[in-house]
Amino acid sequence: SAAIRNAHMDDLVLHSQAIELARDVLQMTIDENGTDEVINGKMFELQTAIQEYSTAATTIKKLIAEPKKAASKKAAAKKGGRKK
Repeated sequence: SAAIRNAHMDDLVLHSQAIELARDVLQMTIDENGTDEVINGKMFELQTAIQEYSTAATTIKKLIAEPKKAASKKAAAKKGGRKK
């Protein structure tokens, strides 16, 4: 439904902002000669944010595709189903 898609789009925007923030923090850490341990920790946080963003994007693509699939199934049913 539109409400579900909108909620997921909001999630996607938040993840996108989180990734930008993580990149900024990582760059500041590197610029300030952060220790390897700190930099590696920030890299892990950034990678996690990217994975979550990717998962949200995939979910949205599926949600958008579902109504189209349902519509094509209904159209096929009206035409008498599958051809043999």
